[in-house]
Amino acid sequence: HNGKILFTKNMEVFNTNLKAIAYNDQRVLFTMSKDQQLPKELGSTDLYPTYINYSPNGHHFGICNTKEFAVIKVASFKNVILGNGSQLTWHEEGDFVVLENDTIHQYQ
Repeated sequence: HNGKILFTKNMEVFNTNLKAIAYNDQRVLFTMSKDQQLPKELGSTDLYPTYINYSPNGHHFGICNTKEFAVIKVASFKNVILGNGSQLTWHEEGDFVVLENDTIHQYQ
């Protein structure tokens, strides 16, 4: 639970950070403080995302639509990998798998 939020508006990608305010039974509550900056625009993507998520280490994120996926480096907003697939899931080590039709492809 690091408080990072990643979201899109059409094809523009934004991020912001939330502040942890309480721990309760392994749950973390987050809030945005009044002095915190507004969400930052990272850039625009070539595909219209239907799904987006951070890698476990926070250095990359994946974007998917119904046919394609992209893995993008957060710091530079550069595509690392582009390919065909409709779902992307991260492994805690930073590897990920992509579902393309009925086939699962693993990337390292």
